[in-house]
Amino acid sequence: SYSSGTPDGRVLALKGSFKRVAIYAGNINVRIDFDLITRCVQADSSTCFAFFGPVSVLSDVDTTLWNTLMVQPNVRYLGAVNPDEIPDLYAAADVGIIPYKETIYIRESGFALKALEMLAAGLPVVSTMMRPLVGISRELHVVEGRDEFTSVLARVERGSLSPRQFQAMR
Repeated sequence: SYSSGTPDGRVLALKGSFKRVAIYAGNINVRIDFDLITRCVQADSSTCFAFFGPVSVLSDVDTTLWNTLMVQPNVRYLGAVNPDEIPDLYAAADVGIIPYKETIYIRESGFALKALEMLAAGLPVVSTMMRPLVGISRELHVVEGRDEFTSVLARVERGSLSPRQFQAMR
């Protein structure tokens, strides 16, 4: 269960070098907004951006952006993981991110199940706009545009949540 994960050592180790860890666990593919991630990485060098999951189906432009991200000092790609490990990854992180591209389909119909999994793990989430996610939880921040994503991400983290907020998320 996502609510009973044991904090993963790989993610905890990143906190030795960074103030906090923002996590994305899932398929790294054509849906990911690499420009948005680049903006976030450049805006906050004290946050480690940790990515878990298989990389596939990237355009040439996305491949270039992904490869550029991989050499940033506050980005870590830790590979694909067994789905059973994901609750432990979320238990160790400070904020979950769902940085999907702005497409009509994602915006109007997207429903990232990972948002619910992160919330169940007590992890606040910042997501690009997916209308079906709006209003699910106060700790699921579904935002409009890259500027809002970056600014909300800068202020949202597990450590600032009250016990009542944790209970509501789970």
